[in-house]
Amino acid sequence: MKSSILSFAGPSTTLTQPYATFSYKYYMHGDDIGYFRWYWAPGRPIGSGTWYSTGDLKLLKGVYDGTSTTEVSGEKQTNGNQSWKIGTIDLTDVENHVSGEGRMALFYAKSNQIGYKGDAALQRMKMTINGKETDLSPPSSTSTVWQGQSVGRYGMVPSSDMEYDWENGNLSFNTVNTTVYSNGPWSYRTNAVPSGCSVTGPCQEDGSDGSYYIFCETSNNNSSNMYTAFRYAWLTTTSTFFI
Repeated sequence: MKSSILSFAGPSTTLTQPYATFSYKYYMHGDDIGYFRWYWAPGRPIGSGTWYSTGDLKLLKGVYDGTSTTEVSGEKQTNGNQSWKIGTIDLTDVENHVSGEGRMALFYAKSNQIGYKGDAALQRMKMTINGKETDLSPPSSTSTVWQGQSVGRYGMVPSSDMEYDWENGNLSFNTVNTTVYSNGPWSYRTNAVPSGCSVTGPCQEDGSDGSYYIFCETSNNNSSNMYTAFRYAWLTTTSTFFI
């Protein structure tokens, strides 16, 4: 009697790992420039300026001008007419390992001294998820792509992590636009920053093509509140992304 062995082969399943990167350019010119960090903020929006948190902020490691780090600090351009520097973050690598729904959030803290020369700027922001690109650079003066903290806040020491304020809902945000001072410290801009680029900020947007960049206004103005020491401000994408 012959025995037979039957084998069944079902359809093969290939699991594709998600791939996501965030890229941008930055300008850090001024004696009072502090530092910035990028975070992944899990959660989804529940209303204007309000976020539902599903977990703690995740500090992201990226490559900034060829150096791998979680923080960019100090002056990187010595005058306002130099090239913008490049930053990239691999969101799904083994170190960051981002997944689920969330948004990009930037924390900027001015240096621990009084002064207005701290106008850090960002441009050419882009999110790429599994080959699909989302341009996050403000396309016009009325763009609603970014939300900025409505007023600079005070930290106990300049190096303190201020994640607590975000995670506990202590912050309010405005849609970033070209209005300087009265809409909070974050503004859209072309050409030079309002105080002039001789001592702070860029003289021109990247590419000198009329496109907008985002900068943090650190002049002595009560509405922006980023002039004196230990001040910080958050910036975040309005929309969430799913990775």
